[in-house]
Order: sequence, then C-alpha cells, then structure tokens
Amino acid sequence: MPRIGVLIDNNTLDDHLAREHGLSLVILLDSGDRWLWDTGQSGIFFDNARAMGIDLAQLSGLALSHGHYDHTGGLDRLWRETDFTGPIYGHPAVMTGRYACSCCSPPRAIGLRTVNRQRLASQLIPVSDTARLGPGLTMVTNITRQAGNFEPIQGFYLDPLGRTTDTIPDDTALVLETGYGPVLILGCCHSGLENTCDHIAVNLGINRFHALIGGLHLKSAKPNHIEETLQTITRFGFSEVYAGHCTGTHAISSLSDALPGKIHPMGSGLLLTFPPSGHSTT
Repeated sequence: MPRIGVLIDNNTLDDHLAREHGLSLVILLDSGDRWLWDTGQSGIFFDNARAMGIDLAQLSGLALSHGHYDHTGGLDRLWRETDFTGPIYGHPAVMTGRYACSCCSPPRAIGLRTVNRQRLASQLIPVSDTARLGPGLTMVTNITRQAGNFEPIQGFYLDPLGRTTDTIPDDTALVLETGYGPVLILGCCHSGLENTCDHIAVNLGINRFHALIGGLHLKSAKPNHIEETLQTITRFGFSEVYAGHCTGTHAISSLSDALPGKIHPMGSGLLLTFPPSGHSTT
C-alpha cells in the first residue's frame, strides 16, 4: 500500500523526533520505489527517518518542490550519508539565486543550501511540464497562475536589493494515485492552491482529490486568501487535509473551524497509508 511519511516539519507529532522550519517527506510506492520530497533545512530529516525505521539508502530519486533553503538544506547530508547518485527532479529554475526582503529586516539569501552545486547540476533532471516519477506518482511543474488568484510570492526577490520580484516559477507539486483517490503533495504551494488544482484539472484531468499534505503558505495571508483556499478545498472534494510547514497556525485554525473533521495535524513522524490504486495519473 502506498505510504507518505513526514520526515521533518515545523511541528512534530512525536517528542522523540526533531522539528525545524523545513519540509521533507518520503513516498513509498507499491512497486517498491522510494521517493524523497525535499530535504528540509539542515539535514536532521535523516535522523528522524532512522528513528522512524525508514531506510533512505535505496532511494529511487529525489523531487524538489522549489529552490528555497528550507527544502534543499539537507542535500549535503543525504549525499554524505548515502552517496546518493540517483535522479533529482526539479524545475529548471530550481538553482536560481533567491532573496527575501522586508521593511523590518535586511535582505537575506534563501536559495539552495549546498556546497555541491556541481553535483546537483549533474544529477538534476529538469521538468518543465509533468514527469512520471513512478507508478501512480506524477510531478507537476510550470503551474499556470490565473490573474486575481492568490499566489504567496510577496517579499521574494531575485536580487539582494529587492528590485526584481521572484514569482517562484519553480514551485511544483506531486500527485499520488491511491485507492481512495488522488493525493496532492505540496512543498509551499507558492502558486496558490486554486491555481495548482485548476492546473492539474486541465493537464491531468483530475477534478477531485482524496487528500492534501504539505505547506500552503498562508501564514501572512489575508482573510480573502484563506477563503479562496477553503473554497478550493471544497470544490475539489478533499476529504483530508494535512497542512503544515508554512501554512501558519492562524490559517490552520481558520481552516479547521470552517471544515470540521477535514483538517488533521501534520508534523514529523506522521505516516499515512492508503489502499493501492489500479491506475496512474499518466
């Protein structure tokens, strides 16, 4: 049965497991394929994986949700511990330099955190549309942004002076087919949930999902942005939502109040198991 495990998140569901501002998930397929989705900020995801009894030495591949430090900072630890030589799937812009600026703090670099950029480049498989990673697991990139829809890209720039806005075009998502229906796997959802779901509906023909897991980047979202997210969850029929990382406690509370019984805790140590699916997204 396909499984998704949370190796690192801002919160933990087990006091024996670490937490940090970052995200890393492992996706275990019926075929035996084992995929890593991001590597967190520091590499401590690897210790959590060991504690959870999950072996990362035989990964089929790594998929990067986007090129921010809190999703790529564990790359060097992965290479050091396993000498991982498999494919690394990501949008072509995943290695772009990134900065965050605000009126209250000086600019800071928030891009890739690795001393092995050349090694990453040699293993990177650029994905500019969709890619089938394994049976029933599809990566979706170049998500269409509809004017007026929420996309959390405020405060992100391509230069340290904050002159050129970074729209984070490398934001990606995964779709895992299960017996309950498709599961949407997110990093930070910088494209916005409505844009992401609409894009998948058009390109993969999926109009309903069983579950969602990952970050929704609603920490600083306005009430209308949270409402848009709520409407999207309802419109696409999500039965279970595991929103963590950058979602924000206020937004999670708002989602829980509006959708009782659908919003569930997410954190290090969460392990979801689904019945197998008889078909794939591609």
